[in-house]
Amino acid sequence: MAEQLSLSEVNLTCTICCDIFTTPVVLKCSHSFCQECLQRYWKDLKVLLCPVCRKECLTDEPTQSLAFKNLCESFKRMNQTSGQTGFCSLHDERLKLFCHQEKQLICVICQVSKQHEHHKCSPLQEAAEDLKKHVEALEQKVRSEFQRFYKFLHDKEAQWITTLRQQQEEKCCEVDKTIAKLEQEITSLSETIKKMKQETEEKDYPFLKNYSNNSERIQNSAVGTAPAQKLNCEDITRPGSLFAVLAEMQDLIQEPPVTLDHLTASDKLIVSQCFTAVQYTTQWLYVVDNPERFYVGVIGSQGFSSGVHCWDVGVGNSHYWILGVVEETVDRKAPLSMEPRSHMCDKLCKRKQPD
Repeated sequence: MAEQLSLSEVNLTCTICCDIFTTPVVLKCSHSFCQECLQRYWKDLKVLLCPVCRKECLTDEPTQSLAFKNLCESFKRMNQTSGQTGFCSLHDERLKLFCHQEKQLICVICQVSKQHEHHKCSPLQEAAEDLKKHVEALEQKVRSEFQRFYKFLHDKEAQWITTLRQQQEEKCCEVDKTIAKLEQEITSLSETIKKMKQETEEKDYPFLKNYSNNSERIQNSAVGTAPAQKLNCEDITRPGSLFAVLAEMQDLIQEPPVTLDHLTASDKLIVSQCFTAVQYTTQWLYVVDNPERFYVGVIGSQGFSSGVHCWDVGVGNSHYWILGVVEETVDRKAPLSMEPRSHMCDKLCKRKQPD
């Protein structure tokens, strides 16, 4: 067995079924087995032999030990109470299987019972490996999706930084041009003032003669206000720019599929493990008749009360299928009339769920 057994459990374990003895019997060679296991082992043998030491046995040889049987049953109850080992509470058998539909551990007797009939069951080790692979695949998918988000944000960051640097260079260039123009105008005005000062020191006639020219020169040499330069680049620092990036990022996120509520599936529908697909079976499934369960169909786990909604549904090779919406208060135990003005009618006044 894969798991480590305690010394007491080894002494109380049948070597045929590898479980704690059920109705143990003892042979003359002192080897013990479950009565049912031993009979199955002898079924096709012409000469009855001990499964362990291969000594010949008689048909009336196996004897039951009441004390040994009580000891085994006490050991099972003790383990169930302490919760140290997995035994079925219904059949006192070791939990060796995993039911994929009910998501629980079961024993070999539970597998053939009505509750788990037609359910997919796997050995514990195999089920654990499958679940680990499923979890690893989900983790990889999550990492892949976030890598897409990280790359998108990284590219946007680089784009914004490049744009900011371009804007900075353009603004600095415009400022440098403005400063150069102002320096040129200041130089021209200084020369005009210097020349006029020289003329005032001369006789009045030359100054009055050139007065009109001097006035025009002063006006032409006056320092004007530099016009505001409008950049062609978009100002990414304006309010609301981050929301534009968020809107672009939302385009990367795909619409989530409709998640089916397996507790509402009728007894001829099998909901997939990812709860996004359903399959019809001609055999009746043993399911609990809970209040949420439909007589026919299965609904989504999330409903809506308003708005416009649409779905892409893959039907494969199916020739008969029905898709619609139902009111939350619909009678789930009665067949639904698939007509526009029946229970499937789209009334926004009540909450609806995709069917």
